[in-house]
Amino acid sequence: MSKFVATFLVCTFAFLATALAAPPVRQFDGPGAPPFKVLKPGESPPLDAYDNFVIGPKYVRAPERKPVEGVARGKVQQFTIDSKQTKIYNPGIARKKFGTVDPKNPKTLIVDTHEIDYKRQITVYVPAQYKRGSEAPFMVSHDGPKGKPNMGLPRILDNLIAEERIPPIILIQIANGGGDAQGHQRGKEYDNMSGLFAKYIETEVLPRVEKHCKVKLTK
Repeated sequence: MSKFVATFLVCTFAFLATALAAPPVRQFDGPGAPPFKVLKPGESPPLDAYDNFVIGPKYVRAPERKPVEGVARGKVQQFTIDSKQTKIYNPGIARKKFGTVDPKNPKTLIVDTHEIDYKRQITVYVPAQYKRGSEAPFMVSHDGPKGKPNMGLPRILDNLIAEERIPPIILIQIANGGGDAQGHQRGKEYDNMSGLFAKYIETEVLPRVEKHCKVKLTK
């Protein structure tokens, strides 16, 4: 094979790989686009609006994202839940390869899965204003950190609480069980049309948060 042909093939394959990997996109004002309003530079949508807006290319970053000097900072703690110690999602699932299309139903994938044990990290933010022994409201976010905590949302909560725009609230960030979609624990948790994951949070996660972080959560 000549050097020219080899170079041509490499470039062709690289181009095709890039083209295949690119997600489908469309212009925001293309055919079929819903009605929308283009915001002026520095303008933000009303807080109570339920419409479509175009922001940018110039936009104002939310000031709540920045740490503010003098604002009390909450405490962030992390602990791990071992699937072998839970009643729900014990064991978990995983796959070795992506599923194949069911020849009898092209809308369905056939996925070969196997059981696994796994560990899930829980990251908890407790505001500085929390009074031990009292019940506190809480919020749950998914796909939480699997390593070091991401301090973006805790710092936003610090600022909002200090400004008395929200009450002192506990943040519980739950890492997924691993993998991505069909055939993986993450897909079983997020894509399953049932209340099982909500039950897992209520019966497996929240009691452990109260125990490990010494807090009381509203029920």
